[in-house]
Amino acid sequence: MDAVLVLAFALLPGLAEMGSGGMEGPEMVNHGIMSSGMPNPAPWQWSAGPAAGVSPARTRPHLLPIAAAWTSAEPPAGSLAGRGALGPGLEAQEVPSELQRDLRSRFASTRARAVRRLGELPGHEAWELVVRALADPDGEVAEQAQLIVRGETDPRRRAALLGAEGLRSSRTEVARRVAEALGHWRPGPSPAELERALGRLEGAPQAALVVSIERLARSGARASQRQPALARSLLRLVHARSTRAPQAPRGEALLALQALDPGAARALALEAESSGDPRLRVASLLAASSPEPLDPLVPGPGLRPLTPEGVARARTLAGDDEVRVRRAVVRALGATRTRSAAGLLVERLEVEPRPRLRSDLVAALRRLSGLRYGEDARPWRAWLRGVEGEVLPPSRPGPHERGQGGDAAATASAREPALPLGSDRAAALIDLSGSVQRELQGGRTRKDLIDAVVLATLEGLPAGAMFQLVPFTAEPRLLPEVPETVRPRTARRWAQDYLDLRLQGPGDLWEAVEAALPQRCLDTLVLLTDGAPTAAFHHEVDLFVEQLLVSLRLDPVALELVLVDAGPALARRWRPLAEATGGALQLRRFPPVAGEARR
Repeated sequence: MDAVLVLAFALLPGLAEMGSGGMEGPEMVNHGIMSSGMPNPAPWQWSAGPAAGVSPARTRPHLLPIAAAWTSAEPPAGSLAGRGALGPGLEAQEVPSELQRDLRSRFASTRARAVRRLGELPGHEAWELVVRALADPDGEVAEQAQLIVRGETDPRRRAALLGAEGLRSSRTEVARRVAEALGHWRPGPSPAELERALGRLEGAPQAALVVSIERLARSGARASQRQPALARSLLRLVHARSTRAPQAPRGEALLALQALDPGAARALALEAESSGDPRLRVASLLAASSPEPLDPLVPGPGLRPLTPEGVARARTLAGDDEVRVRRAVVRALGATRTRSAAGLLVERLEVEPRPRLRSDLVAALRRLSGLRYGEDARPWRAWLRGVEGEVLPPSRPGPHERGQGGDAAATASAREPALPLGSDRAAALIDLSGSVQRELQGGRTRKDLIDAVVLATLEGLPAGAMFQLVPFTAEPRLLPEVPETVRPRTARRWAQDYLDLRLQGPGDLWEAVEAALPQRCLDTLVLLTDGAPTAAFHHEVDLFVEQLLVSLRLDPVALELVLVDAGPALARRWRPLAEATGGALQLRRFPPVAGEARR
């Protein structure tokens, strides 16, 4: 394999030779992100550009050999190679030999640093290598290329990324990365380009493109002559039958349509309220939110106060059989400072059976009122009787009420092993990657201590709870395959199945979360990890958090994060994920590795 790599990368300079042609495309400027609170000064300007189509992709590129992902005998159709796709005033510049050597490294971190440096070079050869890095089998490397593509401003390079090297790539992960990145372009691709791409994509790349369309629209889009066609494409996605298109992003399409054409989305959201798709029912609620700025007292992006129509829809959905739909209702009502919303929260507090949702209800009422009552609904009713008018008076909760974990992360020692579930409908994701077998001071390994945490959690599960254990390295293992009701015998079986595992290798936290999310009976995911998603599709913590929060809008589970031996800086980067989902972040300290000092 190493010989193949050396040969493949030795050929790269010759494969990147340029011609003198050019491509016409829209003028574009770079921009920030939609839901992070960063400013959005530039409107979404429609512009003409080349057609972009995407053929369905069914492969898993991160399982492909790196030589196959990074080499090609002929540039694909739409390739930058031979088209002179340099930005204005840029000249070809040869890639330094040391960078070419680093790109051949067997270490992902070395290749990732090389890609970052390539992004700083103006030459076309460097840009070609960045584009090829989108297909690197290691997420750390491919994500560096994605971040460079996300910030690209040259119109000809952007146009080429809509072709076979990017959005039309046969590799699912490449198409998905470009679909995520183009949502940050300002201005974005033309509506005609987006419309064509929607019809040719499927699965995760299509869902990512729909989210990017919403992101672009919310950045300040205005109507244009081709915009109705794009709206019709989104409308068709919302109406896609689950039997024919089980992976169609119907809920995401409704939210994108609401950003693009609120009038068309309003009638559709009313219809979606009674849909058999629970994610679409959640979308129907979120689509009935106010265009006002986010409530600064509500943790997490994307939560806007409901309109009066939205509060009425929340009343309809408040008793939904699906726990995540009910949780979406509670969180949306908690962002709505009206007497009607608070009254509905009190009503639900009297009848809600799930512990996680009762905790959410109390947190929402405390946020709206500034009071400290608990799960007894009577004092909350007394408070409501004293409220005059429909709009609640301003209140500013203390730090302990902004998120269940507070502003400071709790710290626990290895002597307090059980995981903080906070729910009777939970999955525990256990990171067994990295140095878990290294010996600690005292002769035990980190794996021994993690095992103690898992066994203590299983022993403490209440009878009747629904639970699933998801230990993972590069791939997750589901124990059991679907969540089951806890009984003494099942808990013992899960413990033995866990102890029999022999997992090793890097950890893909993103894959583990995506494996657990489809279990719709769960309202909580507990993540035990060191906070370094080494093999994940998204490797950078900030981008991991940003993209996961977008995904969780329609699957509103709480995330309880337990970081093992993580420093304060890393904890600060993960904390928004816990707080924005109504969970908490806890730090755990294990004894130092034998022969090493505590960090």
